[in-house]
Amino acid sequence: MTFPQILIFLAAVFTGSTIQAVSGFGFGIFVMTIFPYILPSATCATLSAMLSLTSSITLSSHSGQECPQGFLAGSVVKNPSAHVGDVGLI
Repeated sequence: MTFPQILIFLAAVFTGSTIQAVSGFGFGIFVMTIFPYILPSATCATLSAMLSLTSSITLSSHSGQECPQGFLAGSVVKNPSAHVGDVGLI
């Protein structure tokens, strides 16, 4: 990735996280409008799912609420593409 692509990526993640924090949803919808222009399709979907999960867990831990039991495991089982090795960035 080039430096301008990294800046666009970070701006999309920041804006998507802000939308998620304010409205409670919308991170994946927003970032999937930007990511396909700078990343391959399979990487976009996987990265969006991983970042959305991270954002949700972070927001719930800061709001004083606990994640429902099995939330993390259920998310990975329902979305098997959300594995770190599949992203291609590591």
